[in-house]
Amino acid sequence: MGDTKKSAVLVGLMVVVSVSLFVAMLAVVSKWQLTKEGFNVYVEYSFLNDLSKNAPVKIAGGINIGYVEEIFIRDLRTWVKVHLTS
Repeated sequence: MGDTKKSAVLVGLMVVVSVSLFVAMLAVVSKWQLTKEGFNVYVEYSFLNDLSKNAPVKIAGGINIGYVEEIFIRDLRTWVKVHLTS
């Protein structure tokens, strides 16, 4: 009976650690933020080519300063919501 109980505890601990690691990795990949630093800028475009959501926003020299949060159409115009962090 002691071995069975010990095995059950170890399996339960492994499940908890695995789920915790999965959630942490999901948070990193999805860019979850508890406190959102930076600010949002709305930009109107006439032509987007292949711009997509979560695309990096770079300044001269290729330094990342944010990412594309959302692309939407309002009043027959294409708008891009950009989140700038620096």
